[in-house]
Amino acid sequence: MTYLELKTAVINWLDHLDSQDLVPQFVELARAKINRKLMAREMTCVGEAVGVADQTDYDLPADWAGARQVSVDGLDLEYLTPELFTNDLKRERSSALFYTIRANKIRFSSAPGEGATIELVYYRKVPELVEDTDTNWLLENHPDCWLYLAVAEGHRYVMDEERMATMTAAGYGVMYEIMDFDWNERWSAGTMRIHSV
Repeated sequence: MTYLELKTAVINWLDHLDSQDLVPQFVELARAKINRKLMAREMTCVGEAVGVADQTDYDLPADWAGARQVSVDGLDLEYLTPELFTNDLKRERSSALFYTIRANKIRFSSAPGEGATIELVYYRKVPELVEDTDTNWLLENHPDCWLYLAVAEGHRYVMDEERMATMTAAGYGVMYEIMDFDWNERWSAGTMRIHSV
């Protein structure tokens, strides 16, 4: 499905809509909801940075929606909340390398080092649709998710609470199906191994 096909479908589903000019807003509001809730394998990508001497803070990618894995020179790092991170630094109890997210930066407990390879496996936001021919993995594989949520925004606009609730539930239902499928696909094979700590 393309952006034009999505807009056309939204118009067809909203038989009471007076102005078709509002449809791009409904689509964008739906995208915002999707970016707040959805975390699926198809959203993951790999970003790399090169360590700079004595630098502990690095900008997050612009499309950052959450971390899956962070490593420095192939060593996986543990995430700490900002509060635990600060307390850990004050105690200086560990030489292990941890990270946290503060504002739009990733902060390491100590500088990764000059030339170190910093690898981020992260969830990226679903990209904005601009041109009528634009598409992405969500529209190609799960167009119903975006459609239902955009239609829900149209019902919100005309204050049809009942239809808005129905379409929001349908959109969230598809989102949960995507995440459930992703979970099953990711963890359905292989033997579970227990590691000692």
